[in-house]
Amino acid sequence: MAATNGESESPVPASGRIPSLDGWRAIAILLVLCSHVVFTNSPPRALVYWAGWFFDGELGVRIFFVLSGFLISLLLLRETAQKGSISLKRFYLRRVFRIFPIYFAYLAVLLVLTLCGLYADSSSSWLGCLTFTRNMLGRGRSGTVHFWSLAVEEQFYVLWPVLLCAFHLWKRRFLYVGILMLPIILCPIIRLYFVSAGLGETLADRILGPRSILVYADSLATGCLGAWMVWRSPPHWEWRRLHTVILMAAVSCIVGGHLLQVSGGGRTINALVPAVQAWSVLACIWLGTHKDFPGFGILNSGPMVTIGVLSYSLYVWHFLFVSYFMGARFESWPTHDWKYWIPCTAAFSALSYYFLEVPFMRLRRKLRS
Repeated sequence: MAATNGESESPVPASGRIPSLDGWRAIAILLVLCSHVVFTNSPPRALVYWAGWFFDGELGVRIFFVLSGFLISLLLLRETAQKGSISLKRFYLRRVFRIFPIYFAYLAVLLVLTLCGLYADSSSSWLGCLTFTRNMLGRGRSGTVHFWSLAVEEQFYVLWPVLLCAFHLWKRRFLYVGILMLPIILCPIIRLYFVSAGLGETLADRILGPRSILVYADSLATGCLGAWMVWRSPPHWEWRRLHTVILMAAVSCIVGGHLLQVSGGGRTINALVPAVQAWSVLACIWLGTHKDFPGFGILNSGPMVTIGVLSYSLYVWHFLFVSYFMGARFESWPTHDWKYWIPCTAAFSALSYYFLEVPFMRLRRKLRS
């Protein structure tokens, strides 16, 4: 519907898919994939150099975290508006149908490769995968090391919906905001003073390790706050006069923060940049839902939507073709060469999506009715 009187119609529908989110998922997964090209077989030196400057895998993960906090919270808040409460049972069943099939299929493939003598991993890595604590358990050079970010999200899924239900936060705005402000304030302090350099032997070292949820919770919380602002926003919002300024400021913060970190900005920069980038990402996500947004057509184009839809499969399966993490036996395989690993990943992910994700998505839709 066309905008009137300088206003855009609310871009976030009361139900259904939100515009541009698949496009942002595509950007996030492309940043992650391209940052991992340096771990494939025989990448050119120039590619390794420029990949470090242009493709920030950490930023890609941060976009995913903000998106997760935003979308999960918005869906739960919508449920309270429609039904007066939240069904935790249905929420967790939907998460199981979304995450478990591909996740455990990937682990099953690794198990088969292990039995064939092609792959080996530590018992702590397997334990971390099976308990969704891979961000705290396991070794770094492993075909499951990328599951640290999924572990962070799973820990978020366990905690946040329970808090929403226990305190009826959808009715208590100040408590909703206050709870979320705790990680937003504390996470930069934790990153600055308390994060361990690596996974040590003590429990404290692992809880405060570099991949701990305590390090990334502010990105998730920022998305949750964004969901509240969208849920409570008026049906129309005058934004045309400000969108260019907001967009330029957000992109400048994202790119500037990345450049500061890549050029060795130091401990304080590394502690503060993730928080600034999270808010900037949220601003871009929100602006991107408006049809007047300059990149709306790109974010909602066929290729971007396709990549976004496949993003979870791409995330899970791409490590299967990264030789550095899969082990020396794969260093001579053409599927793990820097020129072919992304096409192989894309083909495998497409098969996984159509034969695993789609059938289980039908079950998820039934649970929403």
